[in-house]
Amino acid sequence: MRDRKRLCGKALALGLTSTLLSSGVFAELNGKTNLLCSADQVVGCVDKECLQGPPSTFGLPHFMFIDFERKVIHGVDDEGEELTSPIKNMEINEAAFILQGFENNRGWTMGVNPKDGGLTMSSTGADVNFIITGNCIERSGGK
Repeated sequence: MRDRKRLCGKALALGLTSTLLSSGVFAELNGKTNLLCSADQVVGCVDKECLQGPPSTFGLPHFMFIDFERKVIHGVDDEGEELTSPIKNMEINEAAFILQGFENNRGWTMGVNPKDGGLTMSSTGADVNFIITGNCIERSGGK
């Protein structure tokens, strides 16, 4: 089951990222500058059984870089493997940033609150499902 969780986690990871990002110094996000996001807490469900823990429990990266211009999310897992997922749909406005994609037979949706950087992400498939919470800050430049 561990291998299955890691494989499924990698599928989500960039379809899909800490206290550092929620340090209290925050400017509203504008949807034009790339984001660095941390995944703080994950709930993963396999065969109707759910576990909660940090991203590493599920083979997911702690940090993700969202590149709005290239429409891609990058991350690196605990083993140093780079994970990338294309963003298929984006809706950016003053109330929410909604990003969506599909990879490895799973759909994912990421929501970011531009006022406080709060992150909520979900990934749904026939066998494994995830809910991820975290925070995002603006970060210019590449991955």
